[in-house]
Amino acid sequence: MGFGYGLGMDKRRSIPYPIASVGAPREKALQALQACGWSVQRRPWFFVLVVVTLTPFAFVTGWLVTFWSRTGAFSGLPWWIFALICLLLVVVAIPLGFVVFATMAPGWVKYATKDARFGIQVKSRGWYAGDHVSRPGTKDAGREIRLLVRDDLITVADEHRVVIWAHTTSATLARRYIEDIPGLRIASRGRRGRILLVRPPRPVALVEGSAQVDRSMTM
Repeated sequence: MGFGYGLGMDKRRSIPYPIASVGAPREKALQALQACGWSVQRRPWFFVLVVVTLTPFAFVTGWLVTFWSRTGAFSGLPWWIFALICLLLVVVAIPLGFVVFATMAPGWVKYATKDARFGIQVKSRGWYAGDHVSRPGTKDAGREIRLLVRDDLITVADEHRVVIWAHTTSATLARRYIEDIPGLRIASRGRRGRILLVRPPRPVALVEGSAQVDRSMTM
C-alpha cells in the first residue's frame, strides 16, 4: 500500500543518509538520555503504563527465580526481593533502551540542540521525519531545530531526488511544518485525524535558478 503521491520511488536505488548539520550536531548518548527524560515529562502516563504493564511479569519472574533456586545460594531470600529487582531492572531498561535506540538504531540520524531533538529515518522511499521532542517549558525549540537542519537536508534531498515525509495528528503542527519546510504539503488525511505531509524533491536546476535569483536580489 502506497503513501500517496511523491512516495512511489524506485526501491532498488540507494537512498543517501542526511548529512551532518553545522547548526545542530548529531545526538550523543547523554543527549539521548536527556531526551528520554523530556519524553517522560511530556507523557508521564505512557511511562507509568509501561511500568504497570510489566510489573506482573516482574513479580512472576521473581517467584520463578525463587522457585528454581530453592536449593541454591538464594534459597533463603523471599520471592518479592527478586520481583523488586526485576521491576527495578525494567525501570532502568526503559531509558537505556531509549539511548541504545537513539545511538544505534539502523537507518536513523538524530540531530540535537540545547532544547530539542530531531530525527530522520532513512527508508526505501526516502526520509521519514519521525522523531521530534523538545524540552518541556521551552517555546519554539522544535521550530528552531527544524530551521537549523532544513537547508542542509533539502539540499541533499533535491540533489539525490529524495522524498521527505512526516505524519502528525495536529493541524497546528502540520501548518508549522509547512511554513518551516519549503515544498512540504499535505498529501492525505487518514483516520483519527492523521495527516500525511510530503515534500517531493525539486529539480536541481530550479533550485539553482532560485538561488541565483536570491543572490541577484541582495546585490
